[in-house]
Amino acid sequence: MAASHGRSGVYGGIIRTMLLNGTRRGEPAAMRYSQIDADNLWALPGEFTKNHLPLFLPLSGETLTVVAAQPRLDGQDLVFSVNGKDPFNNWSKSKERFDRRVLRRLRAQARAEGRDPAKMKPLPNWTLHDLRRTAKSLMSRAKVRPEHSERVLNHMITGVEGTYDRYSYVDEKRDALERLARLLRQVIDGEPAKIIRLPVRGAAG
Repeated sequence: MAASHGRSGVYGGIIRTMLLNGTRRGEPAAMRYSQIDADNLWALPGEFTKNHLPLFLPLSGETLTVVAAQPRLDGQDLVFSVNGKDPFNNWSKSKERFDRRVLRRLRAQARAEGRDPAKMKPLPNWTLHDLRRTAKSLMSRAKVRPEHSERVLNHMITGVEGTYDRYSYVDEKRDALERLARLLRQVIDGEPAKIIRLPVRGAAG
């Protein structure tokens, strides 16, 4: 059965997922329910990543909330899809709409604070990839060790360490992403993030 996309829509869900996990845009666009196991570990094959390395991320409760909020048709495997069959690809128009919403929000905030809303301008020269940079910076701010945040970002580890270290770092990635989610919640509204576990498999709703 079909469901409403809500105000933020599929694009908004992708943006949230990118920021919460430091992913590139094509990675959540390729996310499937069948890739998320019972321990909430998301395993994305290398064919969907830029460097062709498989991506393994333990999803935080915040990310699972985004996933659970997505509309889902019966039998749909793609998490972020407008029609339930095809991966999301309406990037340009969706970003334009998103930028207009951000500008309206900034002007409303200026008006509420007694400032001239007409002086508020669109955010200059920002791209979706900036979300990945922001996630990395926030993990540093949350005291995540650089070697752990690099593995969250699925960067290739070079040298002797990359050759010989075959440890999965799942626990370290989980801690890093939980720290990131908590810090994002504090930045957004000053409240600690509520870490929850939500089912993402089973019958379509």
